[in-house]
Amino acid sequence: MTSRDHVAYQDGSLSFYVPELFDCGLYYNTSVPMLIKDVYDCIQKSQERCIKFYGNRISRLFWKNHPIERICVFGLVINHQWKELFKSKEEFMLISIDDCSSPRCMEPKILVCKCPKPVFLSCGISGDLSRNKVRVYGTTSFKYLELQVEHLEICNDLTLEIQHWQKAIKMCHQLNIPWQIDAESVQEFYSRQNGNNEQDDFISKLEFHNAKDELLYSSPQDNEVEVTVLASSALVSTGTEYKRSLEIELNMNTSNIMLGSLENCSVEDYSNDKAHLASASFQLTDVAAYNSTQARNTLSRYLIRCGDCKISIVELFKMNPINDYIAKFAEFRFNQKNMASIKPVEQMKSEIFVDLLNKLNNCGLLIFVNQNLINTEPLRSLYDYCTNRLLALIKLKCFSGTIDHEHIKMKLNIPKLSRRAIIDIFKESIKDILEEYPSLLRNWWIEMNSGKFSIVHLEYQNN
Repeated sequence: MTSRDHVAYQDGSLSFYVPELFDCGLYYNTSVPMLIKDVYDCIQKSQERCIKFYGNRISRLFWKNHPIERICVFGLVINHQWKELFKSKEEFMLISIDDCSSPRCMEPKILVCKCPKPVFLSCGISGDLSRNKVRVYGTTSFKYLELQVEHLEICNDLTLEIQHWQKAIKMCHQLNIPWQIDAESVQEFYSRQNGNNEQDDFISKLEFHNAKDELLYSSPQDNEVEVTVLASSALVSTGTEYKRSLEIELNMNTSNIMLGSLENCSVEDYSNDKAHLASASFQLTDVAAYNSTQARNTLSRYLIRCGDCKISIVELFKMNPINDYIAKFAEFRFNQKNMASIKPVEQMKSEIFVDLLNKLNNCGLLIFVNQNLINTEPLRSLYDYCTNRLLALIKLKCFSGTIDHEHIKMKLNIPKLSRRAIIDIFKESIKDILEEYPSLLRNWWIEMNSGKFSIVHLEYQNN
C-alpha cells in the first residue's frame, strides 16, 4: 500500500501511528505491568513524543512505538494522606509508593498515586495503609507526574510481588520489539476514513451554509461581501512538528492572519478593578477600554467558564456574549479608524474574532483540535494552578509570592505558554477570588521585570 496516511511520524525505523489506530496496539487494551523506574523513563520520553510527533494533541505513554493506556505497578506504601480540592470539594488520597527498582547509585523513584475517595472505598480497604504493599492499576498523568488510580488492592504476599516483577521484566522485553501494524487493520482504517470523508463533506456543507447565513452582509456601498469563518486548520507536517493556521476566506482572496507579539508591561495595579465574570454581560461602558488586550482577556474569561473544554469555533462565535462584545469592539474600531470605504463592520467582526483565537493559541492558552474545534484545557489548567497558588499564599498570610514562569510552563506541560499569558490569568484568578471573598485583601499588584520571575504583592485588610 503506497499511502502513508496511517503513520503520524516516522522516527528512523519506528513508525508512530495515528491515534485512531491505537486500539489495534498489542498492549493498548490491557493493563501493562511495569516497574516504577520504567514508568518515569517512559513518561519523560512519551511527553517529548506527544509534543514532537502529535503536536501535543494527545497524552499517552509510549514504549518505543507501543501506545500504552493503562499500567499496573506494585510497591510499598511510603506515605499517604487525604486531600480535598478547594472548588469541587472532591476528596482523594495521595499514595506514595516505591518498588526499589531504581539502581542504588540513583535517587529512589517514588510514584505518587491519586486515588479518588469513591474508588478507594469501592476497593474495600480500611485502616492504615502505611508499610503495606499495594498493587495499583491506572493511567498516567503527564501534568502532575502521577498515576490516576482506577483500582487498588493490598498485596503483602511475597509470591505476588515476585510474579509482578517477572511479568514486568518479560513485558519489558516484549515492548522493546517495535510494533508493526497488520495490513488488515490498516485496510480497515482506510475504509473508515473513506466513509467518514463522505459524511464529513456533507456535514461541512451544512456548517458552511449555516455560517454563510450568519455572516453574509452588505457594505456601505451595497457591494455584497461574503465573509466566512473558515477553520482550515490543516495539519501541515514539517518533519518535527505540526503547524495550524486559521484563515479568513473572502469571496476573492484568502489571507493568513499573522499573530502579533504580546505587549510588555512593567508594574500594574489592579486593586480597584471589579471582577468580570464571563457569565455576565460583556458591556464596557467606557469606549476607550476597547483594545486587543482587553478583548483577549474578555474572551479568556468566557472560555474559562464554559462547561466543556472542547468548543466549536462557529458555535463560539454565535454565542450572544461573545458576538455582542465582538460587535461593539468592531464598531469602535470602524468608527475610530474611519475605514468605511475599505472594510464593512461585519467583516471586521470575523477578522477580530479569528485574530483573538490565533493570539490565544500563539501564547499557549488554547489548541486548534481540528477544522472547527478548539481545546481550552491549557487555559483551564493555568487558571486552576493560579487560583490554587493564590489561595495558598492568602491562607498562609504571605505578603508576596514569586511567579516562576519557566517552572509553570514545565509543571503544566505547556511549552509555548507566554509570560504575558501567565500574568493575565493570575490577574483573572485573583479578581475572581476577591469577587467571592471581597474582604480578603485591601490591595494587590503584580510586579513584572525583564527576568524569569514576577512577584505578586498582597496587602490584607487588618494591616
